[in-house]
Amino acid sequence: MGTAELSDVTFAYDTGPAVLNGVSFKVGRGDHTALVGANGAGKTTVLRLLAGQLDPGDGAASTSGSFAYMDQMVGTTPGATVRDLYLSLSPARFAEAAAGLAVAERALTETATRPEPSDPERADRVGVRYAEALARWEQLGGYELEVHWAACADRAVGLDWSEVADRPTTSFSGGEQKRLALELLFESEHELLLLDEPDNFLDVPGKEWLAERLNTCTKTILFISHDRALLAAASRKVVTIETDGAWTHGASFATWAQARRDRNSRIDELNRRWDEERARLVAHVKEMKRRASFSDTFAPKAKA
Repeated sequence: MGTAELSDVTFAYDTGPAVLNGVSFKVGRGDHTALVGANGAGKTTVLRLLAGQLDPGDGAASTSGSFAYMDQMVGTTPGATVRDLYLSLSPARFAEAAAGLAVAERALTETATRPEPSDPERADRVGVRYAEALARWEQLGGYELEVHWAACADRAVGLDWSEVADRPTTSFSGGEQKRLALELLFESEHELLLLDEPDNFLDVPGKEWLAERLNTCTKTILFISHDRALLAAASRKVVTIETDGAWTHGASFATWAQARRDRNSRIDELNRRWDEERARLVAHVKEMKRRASFSDTFAPKAKA
């Protein structure tokens, strides 16, 4: 299973102040961790750092195992089809093989439709490259993958693969776009899922389905959501991003609020003790200086 970790990361975009300050946490193997914090705290930035879309600069962001990152607006790329969406969420080797196959198919079509006289040798080379691209796709398990895609699409929108493969994802509703992506990711070979607001656009039954899938999934998952019911139902650990750093609650979001109150109480108590100790030391120094004004014996102590 995969893992994700941030180590003392401080990050700022070019046009503004630091978004993250000294953030450290780890998502262990099989953990289902919710990432929470105030709006603008840097939750999406954390996922993008882990996905390698941003350079942490100060500190380190790392993952282990195969991972997939699903952003908030998944499925909204203009002109992209469901096939394009599924390729983007599949392991990179399939995207590379599919790109090579698409190039070979275009070359074959252009050669076949070119007016006479044709170049027999060039036509042979194009045909060989197309056959090699097909063999590569088959060798990787591309045809089996397409069967898997068809099953995921059917569960998501109830349509046959022939009806959705080349259909633009923008022709589906926001909830359908999310279901199409999530059905694939939960059944993928990825070991780590980074999910940015997977519940966006889902209706109540859709959110109940999502909670169930999150709970039954054996992958390592780090996800962002603003839905407290979903957070309570599906998280096993909670990482909270704050103005400075982050802290981890090792249980469900259902007990996070009480844990936060307890933590704040401990911090308040530590601050109270610090203030008391500081006041004691200040008073002690003042007394040493007062005594030093009458006797040189106390001058070294006051200086110390």
